[in-house]
Amino acid sequence: MLITTLPFGTLQQPKNCKMKPPYEVMLNSIVAGLMTEGNIPNGSIVDAGAQYGRWACYYAAIAPTRVVHAVDPNPKWVAHMRQRYTLRKLPNLQALHGGLSNQSSSVYSRAAARGGSSIHVFTNSDGFPIYTLDELFIAGGMWAGEALGFAHLDVEGLEELVLHGAHTILLRDQPVLTVELTVHKYPMRTRSLLALLDSMGYDTLMVDEIA
Repeated sequence: MLITTLPFGTLQQPKNCKMKPPYEVMLNSIVAGLMTEGNIPNGSIVDAGAQYGRWACYYAAIAPTRVVHAVDPNPKWVAHMRQRYTLRKLPNLQALHGGLSNQSSSVYSRAAARGGSSIHVFTNSDGFPIYTLDELFIAGGMWAGEALGFAHLDVEGLEELVLHGAHTILLRDQPVLTVELTVHKYPMRTRSLLALLDSMGYDTLMVDEIA
């Protein structure tokens, strides 16, 4: 067995975005297979909770004909993605500063991540713009004219709110979704999310993986 050690920065910010991310290996392999085999519906990709853009750059590299919208509330990560990926080598990767939820607002607080049932509006420096997927994709929205083909939602427990804010677009485009859940730690949240997806006509498969 040959074990190769690479610097952290090499794994997180590879020169070739086609290098599979070093985490969530099973999930990334499944998603890559679906994309390269043509089993993802036509349309754009949304990576919500994109952080430094590692997964978004991977999606943009393996699906160069699709627009990848990388959404993150941290302005430093968004600036990083725009400088490193969008402006240089991946013009199909578009970074958006903000978050997603069930209703939009000009300012959003991370306090909502502590279990609130709807968005919490503040005007302090903790805030960032919040959007719904419906308003982004429908007529007049920032991404109007695009369909949604695939969405990866990693929004710190607010996944169900994001889906409520995407009801119209999910029924219209029927994209493939990946949603992160800590199943055993939050069983009620898991059941509620699965019930919502079932009501929208989705079949759900679980990938048991350390995320």
